[in-house]
Parts: sequence; structure tokens; C-alpha cells
Amino acid sequence: MDPDVDDGIVVEPLSPDEARVPTRAARSGARYVVASVGLSLLVAVYVVGAYLQGARANTDINAADQSAYIDYAIGIAETGFNHLGDRNRMPVFPFLASFLYDAELTEQQFFERGKLFNIGLSIVLLFALYGLQRLYWPAFESAVVTLIASFTIFIYFAPYFTAEVLFYFANFCLFVTLWEMLTRPRLWLAVAGGVIAGLAYLTKASVPPALLAFGVFFVARTAVAYRWPHRDSPTEDGAASAPSPVARLAMLGVFAATFLGIIGPYLMTSKEVFGRYFYNRPTTFYMWYDSWDEVLAGT
Repeated sequence: MDPDVDDGIVVEPLSPDEARVPTRAARSGARYVVASVGLSLLVAVYVVGAYLQGARANTDINAADQSAYIDYAIGIAETGFNHLGDRNRMPVFPFLASFLYDAELTEQQFFERGKLFNIGLSIVLLFALYGLQRLYWPAFESAVVTLIASFTIFIYFAPYFTAEVLFYFANFCLFVTLWEMLTRPRLWLAVAGGVIAGLAYLTKASVPPALLAFGVFFVARTAVAYRWPHRDSPTEDGAASAPSPVARLAMLGVFAATFLGIIGPYLMTSKEVFGRYFYNRPTTFYMWYDSWDEVLAGT
């Protein structure tokens, strides 16, 4: 095969074997196309499955406490976000759902709109869940865990007018943050953890026991770091020294102050109206009852 000549420069043609070898850019582009198509199919399957779950299994507004969430969201929308609530459900999800409300909607139409909103919200949260895992794991492991969460948990709870999907994500973020605080405490992480803890608590009121346990373990780890400093983990930048015990306790204080700052207005209202800062109907009443008749008679 004769070489080509261009302006005096001899250009050797590619052999048949070399011509068949794809370039790195071509291989990368092909993988991107395959990944995009696969992801689109998975999202489509998820959306269809969640929609069918809502259309066939979740048709009763009164099931799974949904009517109470609907009333809460309507109350927030109609009172200019000054609705008190009954301290049985927390305000974050009803607050988000209140933006969907229109006075011309019937309760059933608002119910259906809320289910679709929660399905869309669950997709956003699943992508965020994958991104959070990628900070620690490779892409394959992160994708596997996200798919498991998608098709064994989220797909069933997404088409409900409840806060479960949002709380599962917030609680996972809180767990990761608390673990990071235990292993590598940093000031910015204490602030972020306080914000996440506050939002998780305002989504569902089951967070305080975990925070108390975290505080106990954090103080215990601080004591260990003080007694045996050589056993402590290095700092994020690889330095040999970790935060001092005083710095650790200061970060714990920042965490607590940020958490209380986020939920402070809610606590003050609870104290003013119900007599206690951390007032919650399920832990105050419902967990002690043995039957629904006792619930009706007691509250």
C-alpha cells in the first residue's frame, strides 16, 4: 500500500488491524451511551413500578396516616405557614407538600398530586444517595446499594403521601455524618451535622435517641483520645496529630448548638402550647396504649 504524500509529508496509512482498534474517546463515548441508556431504563422501570404501586395498592387516603399528612399540608398552605400541627407528625414533609396545594383541588386530587410528587422526590433522593456513597465506595458498589434501596424500599414507599422516603434519606445522611464525627471530627462537619440532625428531627421525631447515643460514644472516644493519644486516628490532611480533647468537646458543643438552633422555634412553640420542649404525641401517649380503644379514650 502506497503512502500518501501531503505537502511533502509522508503519511503512512493505518493497517487493517489498527483501523479496527477503537480510540479511547470512542470507547469512552460508547460506555457513556450504554450507561445512559441503562440508567434511563432503570428510572423508567422504577417510575412505572412506583406509579402502579400507588394506583393499585395505595388508593385509600385514610391508610398509613396519609389523611393526617394531607390535613397538615392543607393547614400550612391555608394559614400562611403558621399552622400549629398536633405534634404527631413533623412539619418538613407537609411543608413541602403544601406548595402543591390549590384551593380548587379536591382532597382526592391533592392526594394523587402528592403521590406523584413523592415519586419524583424519591428519584432525586436516590441520585443524591448514590452521590453520597461515591465519596466512600467505587461506582459499582455504590450503584448496587442504590439499586437495592430503590427496588426493595423506595419503590414501595414513594407513592404514599407520607414522610418515610424523605426521612430514610435524611437518616442515612445523619448516620454518615455522625460516623464521620466519631472518626474524624471537624468544625465544618459539626455544623453540617447539626443542620442535618435538625432537618431529620423535623421530618420525624425519632432522631433524639440516636443523638443521645452519639453523644455518649463521642465523649467516650474523646476520653480514650485523651488517655491514649497514640491510638487516635490522624487528621484529614494526614497529619500525625488529631484534634485535642478540648477541641473535640467544642465541636460537640457546636453540633448541639446548631441542632438546637435549627429546631429552636419548633421547640419554643411546643413548650408554649403543650408544656414541653420535646413534646410528641406518640412517645407521650400512643406507645403506652394496648388498643385503639385506649387511643380514642385517651387522646
